[in-house]
Amino acid sequence: MKTSLNKKNYGSTTLTSGILSILKNYCSCLGVTLAFSLLSSYLWINPSLAADPFRSEDPHNIGEKAEAAFKALFEDGDYPQAKSYLIEADEIEINDPMVFALRASLAYTEQDWETMKTYAGKTIEVAEKIKLEDPLRSNLYLAVGNFLEGAYLFQQDGPIAAINKLQLVFKYFDEAEAVNPKDPELNLIKGYLNLILAVNLPFSSPEEAIERLEEYAAPKYLVNRGIALAYRDLKDYDKALEFTEKAIESTPNNPELYYLKGQILRKRGEKNEDLLFLNEAIKYYDIALEKVEQLPFKAVQKPLRRERRKAQEKIEYIQASLEGVNPEINPVSHAPEINPEFGSLASPEINPEFGSLVSLEINSEFGSIVSLEINSEFGLLVSPEINSEFGSLEINPELSLEISPQKLIPVNRETETIEQSSPSPILEFPREKTEE
Repeated sequence: MKTSLNKKNYGSTTLTSGILSILKNYCSCLGVTLAFSLLSSYLWINPSLAADPFRSEDPHNIGEKAEAAFKALFEDGDYPQAKSYLIEADEIEINDPMVFALRASLAYTEQDWETMKTYAGKTIEVAEKIKLEDPLRSNLYLAVGNFLEGAYLFQQDGPIAAINKLQLVFKYFDEAEAVNPKDPELNLIKGYLNLILAVNLPFSSPEEAIERLEEYAAPKYLVNRGIALAYRDLKDYDKALEFTEKAIESTPNNPELYYLKGQILRKRGEKNEDLLFLNEAIKYYDIALEKVEQLPFKAVQKPLRRERRKAQEKIEYIQASLEGVNPEINPVSHAPEINPEFGSLASPEINPEFGSLVSLEINSEFGSIVSLEINSEFGLLVSPEINSEFGSLEINPELSLEISPQKLIPVNRETETIEQSSPSPILEFPREKTEE
């Protein structure tokens, strides 16, 4: 079955809202930048002479600063340096829609919504201007710009507000494909979105999406990274590791790739309680942490540290079991977080594998309970919320239960629904779901 983005296939309001939820969730975790970044960072048009990262034949010129930002993001995983290049490009490469799309994507990783909205609008404006001279990239960037605006609307007003934007994304992708269906840049960006949908929607074919991405898209290190993410989410960890290794061979300086490899090794090790893979996961998490300061804090740094901690806890739990120690008590206690402004207890956490209390948050201003979550495997209470002003019990509308084949998982739609930033909020769509 064809997995391409197409309004004919995904046109209903319910399904379109579901697609938006999938895309928004994947973009909000490191990943954060992956879906947006991919969308926003691969596209360039500029009159100055530079190398085309997509095409070995019939190359197109791109701006010097845009090229430098691209390399900083996707070869080195250096977000601050990429932003510095883009600030310069904003002043001198004003006819390059990729510059503004990337600025919008980086604003998303920083949760700077108004800046994101501004640069998403500029992406569309510049893409319109180049329609006659380059219809393929014009339509491609119109798709990207509308995707970014849709993400903004989703964040602010929910999925229904973004439906029209998603329909425009489908429309402009189709128009770009009509110009050249085998264009590497088009197939890279659209291919990532096809993979997201193919992995998550029923009756879709991930194999077909992977095959098309591998055959037509470029550069190869981003192709390999996207395929690794898809296999990770399909739980085919051997193939996920194979394509991650290919990406690392081409871009060994990017810490996000070592994070991704650690993530895959951890999932494989947890599956069979294999200490060898879990210890290898720690090794690659630590390599990524050597350059952690150049990664987005909420989108990458926090989930990276959390996943490393969980891997270490799992290792100690297995070792305790092998030594005959009762593993019912968590061998590694979670340190509670203290609100730095008020000094109140912000978030004590109990490992859901060893106890039932998952997350207790205290309102730092009023001292009342804001959110109490119970692990669905050990209890029924998912999220009562106490109104700090009136003391009444409320149900948080942002929290729901997500059903998986194995169990019910408490899902916070506003905070950490997705752990998969497949290490890179700009490029990646995938992140493992948090267990916390």
